[in-house]
Formats: sequence, C-alpha cells, structure tokens
Amino acid sequence: AGFVLTVVGCLQVWLLDVTTERSDAVRMLAVLGPTVAPSIFVLLIGKYVVHRLTVPVIAAYRRVAAGDLPAELPPMTAGSDFVALREAFSSMGTALDRSIKKVRAADAERRKLFADLAHELATPCTTIVGLADTLTRGDLLSGPGGAALQARLLQTLGDEALRLGGLIHDLSDLAHLE
Repeated sequence: AGFVLTVVGCLQVWLLDVTTERSDAVRMLAVLGPTVAPSIFVLLIGKYVVHRLTVPVIAAYRRVAAGDLPAELPPMTAGSDFVALREAFSSMGTALDRSIKKVRAADAERRKLFADLAHELATPCTTIVGLADTLTRGDLLSGPGGAALQARLLQTLGDEALRLGGLIHDLSDLAHLE
C-alpha cells in the first residue's frame, strides 16, 4: 500500500509539472485522475471484507432471535480482531439460554402450584356442597338417630368451612409474599 501511494504521489507531481501551461480543469483532472482508480479499488476491497465479516455475525444474531440461544459465531470470524466479539456472543447466548430455562422452570412450578391449589380447594367445597344437600333434604334426619346425624353433619360442615377458610388465608399470605 505504501509503494502504491508513493507511485501515485510521484505521478501526480509529474502530471502537475507537465500540465503547468494547461487550464485549471486539465490540471485538476491530472491531479485527481490517478487517485480515482486506487480509491475505487480500496472501496471495493473494503466492502468485500466488511461483507465477509458481517454476514456471519448477522446470521448468528438471526439464529439467536429465532430461538437458537446457544448459537455461536462461525470460526471464520474468530480472527484476532473478532475473538472478543466471538466470546461475548457465546456468553450472551449461554446467559440467555440459562435465563430461559429458569423462566420455564418457574412457570412449571407455578402451574403445579395452581393445580395443587385447585385440588385442595375442590375437596372441602365438594364436602360442603354434599353436606348442605343432605341437610336440606332432611329425609335422612327424620328417622331414629337423626338428631345425632344432623349434629355430626353440621360439625363436619363447620370443619370443612374452617379448612376452606384456612386454605384461602394461606393463599392470601402466599400472594403477599410475591
């Protein structure tokens, strides 16, 4: 690159010397003309190099965006200038993958908690509804020992209502913890 610039500089000096008696436009063309081709060459090489290095990086980011969290940059971008970028990209993907797994585990625990809660609430509710139905009908209570049965059913109804109240209280406490 230094040799090319030296040659271009010498060529410009020579053209300025040769065109001293020419118009300003010809002199300007003589000075700028030799720099156009190298400038275009450098532009094309730069564009090729940047394209070659950024396309794999963009593709890797798109893989991460599509859900491939542990995606890594291809080895061709692991040159000395891109080692830090490659390591940071791998760390980012690993951290994202770990975070997603934690969120999924917490979601699974939440679903299990709600399933257990629904079951625990259904049991006393079913018992209360059944006891209320039995007490409302009254035909079982009209025979011998009906008063004792009624007292036992009312006691069970009260116990289940208290159990249901305790579950609701625990649920309220749990909601306040979060």
